[in-house]
Amino acid sequence: MAQFHSYEFEIGDRIFGDPEPDGLIGVPGLVDDRAVKLSSVLAKVGAKAIYTYDFGDNWQHEITIRRISARIGSESCAVCLDGDRQCPPEDCGGTEEFSYFWRTMTDRYHSQPRKFRRWFGGDFDPMAFSLTDVNSKLTRMPR
Repeated sequence: MAQFHSYEFEIGDRIFGDPEPDGLIGVPGLVDDRAVKLSSVLAKVGAKAIYTYDFGDNWQHEITIRRISARIGSESCAVCLDGDRQCPPEDCGGTEEFSYFWRTMTDRYHSQPRKFRRWFGGDFDPMAFSLTDVNSKLTRMPR
């Protein structure tokens, strides 16, 4: 079963998101993100957005447009140019909880890594990052 957490994109003085989830209903000035093309709101190199995911845990990411390339074929999509480290597992908590999870999973002398490995489903390598995997997921996202 897929999980859904509320999210928003703050671009300049505008907030974009899904107007349906409980957390965003009635937010003044919220723009339905499904009705907006990324190229119309992040249209130039240097443009930035703050992406907030899961309001309970409040994960925030800064997105910066580094390069805009010509379309390839009839459809274009976002492409990740670089990255660093593996993303936190879904529902691991906020930054403090993730920090504890990270320390526990990478400290061979810690007393609780078995509990976390069972929950996570195996080992966790926080330094792992695959540009190929990220871009493969981006190409499968709805446009």
